[in-house]
Amino acid sequence: MGAIQDSGYLEHRVKRASENLMIDDRGYLVNMRLGKVLSLQVGEDGLQPFHARGPDNPHGLSLSLQPHFLSQLCKHGNTLGDHCDTCQRATTWRNSSTTKKLPRNILSKLTKKLESREIEDPAGYFRRAYEYYIESKARPGEMIGATGAANVGEPVTQAGLRAFHGGGKGTVPTTDRIIQLLDLSQSAIKQPVTKFYLKDEYNNEEAAKSLANFCSTLFLDDVVKVFRYLPEERGIDIVYDAEVIDTFDLDPDFIRDYLAFKGNNHQPKFTVNETSTGLRVRTMGSPRYIDIDAYLLVLRESLGKYQINGLINGGRGFADFGPHPAGGEDRWSVFIKGPAKPYPGAANPMMENAYDLIGEYYDEYYTVCNDPFWIAYEYGLEAALSCVKEVFNQQMNSKRGLGELDLRYIDALIDNMGSTGYLSGLGKSGHMVSNSTSLIGGIGGEDPGMSLRAHPIMGTYDKLEGMVEAVTAGKDLEIGKRYIERKLSKE
Repeated sequence: MGAIQDSGYLEHRVKRASENLMIDDRGYLVNMRLGKVLSLQVGEDGLQPFHARGPDNPHGLSLSLQPHFLSQLCKHGNTLGDHCDTCQRATTWRNSSTTKKLPRNILSKLTKKLESREIEDPAGYFRRAYEYYIESKARPGEMIGATGAANVGEPVTQAGLRAFHGGGKGTVPTTDRIIQLLDLSQSAIKQPVTKFYLKDEYNNEEAAKSLANFCSTLFLDDVVKVFRYLPEERGIDIVYDAEVIDTFDLDPDFIRDYLAFKGNNHQPKFTVNETSTGLRVRTMGSPRYIDIDAYLLVLRESLGKYQINGLINGGRGFADFGPHPAGGEDRWSVFIKGPAKPYPGAANPMMENAYDLIGEYYDEYYTVCNDPFWIAYEYGLEAALSCVKEVFNQQMNSKRGLGELDLRYIDALIDNMGSTGYLSGLGKSGHMVSNSTSLIGGIGGEDPGMSLRAHPIMGTYDKLEGMVEAVTAGKDLEIGKRYIERKLSKE
């Protein structure tokens, strides 16, 4: 039930933070409150969100041309959307001013259809396709931000319901991950993942598995089968789990030397010696206020938490084979569940440690990480926004995603996150309140004190162009059809 409550509250926050995103008369995505253009074409193609999906457009990422094909006939009287046994050859066509205006992905679908169908008027075919494309563009005055926010809430809530009706079994990805992405919370990243793609000379399964074992974070607790307490000798016998040692190809000499180094700096100190099954640790004493039996329990807990393998702040590593998000042939990578403790706005110790230890084996230009704060720190705002967009799209639209969300909505919401010039989420510490340029708009959100503290001091001039402030002041909203009417009247 908590996930359902969280998803509803998430939708409220995202709506409030994105309610001012509108398509203007030029087809640009603008923030009415800021008077700033966020994108020249929403979704990079300017099409209406949630355009029809079909066999030629299964994920709604482009324009479904099925209606166009059904309206066009071949020489034998069959629509291009249906099969024709009589069509035997391709239709010859020429580039024109119309074909040059069509986006490449749409033009390629149109020309591919002509490779197996015969039509009388190729020029008319492309001319009508261009008209259909123009008709499918987002309408001026459309409040795409609020609609996009509403369309986030529904599938995320459904995911919470699935978890509830499944007896508590959660979904992957989780509601928490979506909230963390859109709020851009400074708290620990949920489900952090990093992939190091190997260089060509190491692009094989053996190298990937070996590096994954080397990078896997293991604590002494993970490799010990039994801790035996020896109070008479003021020590502990450590018996290794031979299977774990062999699986991860661990070096027992390194473990011994590392623990000996730690023991020399421990208070009180302890010594380390090899045994036939592992190690024997002897303490040089115990605090006066605790007896040796109790202190050995404390020492055992301390020993078990020492990291003896893997990257700093990393997690378990796995060898993975598959395509890179940027495309190209499938290649081997080391998949790390980490960094476990990312620090927003700071260097990432795990990434620095990886570069020092395995930098010669992987190509840093192919590295993929879902920590937008580290990406912003290393590569800048645009790279971080691309990361958020990619992860958000994957969380919603992948096979195991929470639910379909049109990529154009995702684009609009993510573009808004970078409108201040730095990473800023859609929660109350971001565009909902703290980064709202309107005093009234900010007060209308949660925790109005965040808005009251900033705007009077800065002497903010509010044009009352946003939804909340316009309604509060009794001003007519220039959205939808009214926006077009007012625009024409001013001209």
